[in-house]
Amino acid sequence: MEYIFNKIPEGPALYEFLGAVVGVIGAALVASHSEYADWGFVCFLVSNVMFITFALQLKLNWLLIMQVVFTVTSIVGIYQGFFS
Repeated sequence: MEYIFNKIPEGPALYEFLGAVVGVIGAALVASHSEYADWGFVCFLVSNVMFITFALQLKLNWLLIMQVVFTVTSIVGIYQGFFS
């Protein structure tokens, strides 16, 4: 475990790393169908922001487009989970 935490990336790769970790947490929450499942969409939104930042820094246009669309679905999930 120590090896993993000593290798946390820097720069643009940090956003990629954080986006992946938070996205996996969000997926686990949504899949759990628990009382916390709606918080998965909040995690997805944070993940989207991380990946959008990563894509902008490295000019990864297709990843950027995909994450913008996923951001819309995350906002819809948050709205349906918390406000409807």
